Amino acid sequence: MKCTLCDNQNIELIDAKIRSIDSKDMKVYKCMNCGVHFLYPYIQRYDISNHIQWLKNKVPGGQGMYNHLFTSNFKISYENMLIEQGKSDTVFAICKISDKVGERND
Repeated sequence: MKCTLCDNQNIELIDAKIRSIDSKDMKVYKCMNCGVHFLYPYIQRYDISNHIQWLKNKVPGGQGMYNHLFTSNFKISYENMLIEQGKSDTVFAICKISDKVGERND
């Protein structure tokens, strides 16, 4: 796993609870290089139909449009592949801002 901001692999799991996210699978990590906090696993909101629509017509709005062409297993595998490669369409990052300019807030 790499940091979503700086691509550094020095990542640590931290004990944190994020409001309104109840999933026990969702974990919070901290990059020890740049200090950004991010959630993993990544989230894939849009399906392959939407990606085909973007490639074909250069516009959004294809969600579910080609569902008849793909099996459920294929769609799940496609989304999981994007997530595993860190190429999903949604990544959450939690940044901290220090009270004092130039002071790190770890």
